[in-house]
Amino acid sequence: MVSISVVIPVYKNYASALDSILSCDVAGIDELVVVDDTPSDLRKCLNVPRFEHIKEYKFIANKRNRGVTFSRNRGYFCASGDIVIFLDSDDQLVSDSVESVRFSAIKYLDAFCFLYRSEGVSYGATSFEGECREWFHLLRRSNSGERTVVVRKCGFKPFKGALRGHELRGLVSYCKKSGGKCIWLPEKLRSYSVNVPGGLSSLRTTKERARLISIGHMSLAKFLCVEGKYRLSVVYLLKCFRYLYAYLVSRS
Repeated sequence: MVSISVVIPVYKNYASALDSILSCDVAGIDELVVVDDTPSDLRKCLNVPRFEHIKEYKFIANKRNRGVTFSRNRGYFCASGDIVIFLDSDDQLVSDSVESVRFSAIKYLDAFCFLYRSEGVSYGATSFEGECREWFHLLRRSNSGERTVVVRKCGFKPFKGALRGHELRGLVSYCKKSGGKCIWLPEKLRSYSVNVPGGLSSLRTTKERARLISIGHMSLAKFLCVEGKYRLSVVYLLKCFRYLYAYLVSRS
């Protein structure tokens, strides 16, 4: 039987984080790992009730603010499940889709990165869904809509901790190093929110976000050049400059 863990990083927004945590109390989830990245002087107690379905609950507190990608990596390595689902603290898990994650993990044994749809997001043509692809297809399909990241546990970290908020760079390395493939799936795994004050998703358009994305894109461009993917390398170099320009002209 494939075991499933859920990792949720938390930063200040405890009210929405509690809703996100409670949404995980559904059949099919074996373990919940919460990583609190809030500075210790601002940290509050998360009064989480006893779960009916979850066998194990782990709460981990970072000593200082390290960022969402670092927190996800830490939760990933603390998780004991075969499959790890990553949620933001302003998301809620769609309960009836959990078993589809376990089914996909068994059906697609060569896949190490699963990308599910999210509720509240519009998707265009997705004829590529349901097919395992090599790691570089993560880049070619990176604009196919906001996705929920699920990975198969192995010895490599799924995100680059230093690149706050740039999940794509880490996932590319994860698939490349593990030798696993990636797959996009049509099931909706989470309810996606962009309007929670202080939530992780609400940071997408800030000036700091643009700077961090530009750094991640530059790292991707270098990685792709080394791997001989020169055309994709140029694409991400141009994307880096675009976000860098947005950072320089932004006032917020």
